[in-house]
Amino acid sequence: MHVPLNRMPPLPQELVNMIIHHLQLPTDYNTLLACCLVCRAFLPAALSKLHFAAYIEKRNVRRASERLTPNVAQYICEVYLHSSHENSSWLSDGPLVVILRQLLHLQKVRLHHCTWSALSSDLRAEIIRIFQGQRFRHVQIFGVEGLPLTLFESFTNLRHLDISSISLQTPSQGPQFTPPIIPIDRSLIGRAGPAKIPIHLESLGLAVLSGELPSVSVEVQKKDMISVLDFLLNPSTSLDVTRLSTISFDTEPLSKEFEHGLGRLLDACCTSVGHVKMYSPVYANYESFKSTSISFKRLCCLKSLVILVSHIQNGVMRWLARILGTFEPLNAIEKIQIVFILHDDHHQVTYNEWKFLNSVFMLPGSTSLSRLIVEWSIFPGALTLDEEHGFAFEDMVKSNLPYLSSRNILEVRKMQLSHNDLFSLDRNLVTPY
Repeated sequence: MHVPLNRMPPLPQELVNMIIHHLQLPTDYNTLLACCLVCRAFLPAALSKLHFAAYIEKRNVRRASERLTPNVAQYICEVYLHSSHENSSWLSDGPLVVILRQLLHLQKVRLHHCTWSALSSDLRAEIIRIFQGQRFRHVQIFGVEGLPLTLFESFTNLRHLDISSISLQTPSQGPQFTPPIIPIDRSLIGRAGPAKIPIHLESLGLAVLSGELPSVSVEVQKKDMISVLDFLLNPSTSLDVTRLSTISFDTEPLSKEFEHGLGRLLDACCTSVGHVKMYSPVYANYESFKSTSISFKRLCCLKSLVILVSHIQNGVMRWLARILGTFEPLNAIEKIQIVFILHDDHHQVTYNEWKFLNSVFMLPGSTSLSRLIVEWSIFPGALTLDEEHGFAFEDMVKSNLPYLSSRNILEVRKMQLSHNDLFSLDRNLVTPY
């Protein structure tokens, strides 16, 4: 029996949302546009996927301000402000402020390469307004110079904080910017007197990368990052790090003071951290990495470990063995994920070096490890590499880790990595979940 289309029972909205959820940008862009024309039930889910994130830079900011409508603005939950220190004046132009004022449902902001004091007062006030939003959860601050430390007191519902290559505001750059005061709900304050309502962070990312702040030395960046750690560990601040579930950081360059601050952080959240992500900076000198005073043995709830190796050079396997040695014994970790980025100038790892890594997994404390994932991806700018080089590297991994292969816990696979993934410093690039 033929049933007219207008009489067919509609799909449950949950199924429609599941269909749209499996589509990914940018590969499924045209498919999402087609979904907008299917029926009214498909339209909200498709639009929310199409307009979920907005990438704003100098070349498109004016066009974006002219074309943005309230119907589109309601779906935008993430904003990425991409700039450079040589040309960041456009950030303070009127169009960007107009755009931000229309985005009332933001959950994530990435502020990229600018000088805080050079931003207009209207733009700074709008950024603070976003930080104080009830739905705002995630901020990434990368390459920002002259950042006021008091800015971290402006959050009201923050859950994820990523800080990379910043410098703090100095007296010569003007007075510290004080965010507007938010009225406190007195019903939530105990009898002990007025106190700030703690904001429990779930993840924290810290990095100091050389060359990202040309006007600020790496040593100054390290000291400022230590000041940020001291601020976060201060019980009187509103941000609470005692319930962190994920910590990510770069392993080099680490000063003794930074290692001490990181050790204090691990002590504060030792009973809650379940995932650790570690990143080696590009062009790392692995031979100079002798040891670290950081010990992760205190993390009693650690379940997964992710290590991103951004450059394969001499000494990389010894470096990995030393890093894994700080987690010994490995029997409490369910999954270890190591990601290698293959460049044109990557070195062939010798058999003697592989022995260092293989010996770590043969220790008695590593026998309970249930899964080791080794992923490889070719650097997007590589000219002399193709997938054949990647598959050759895959075979080399399997042949040089025979102990893990025999236990059927080793998985080697290709990872799709785009240019934006590598350089956006989005710490969700590799996920332990």
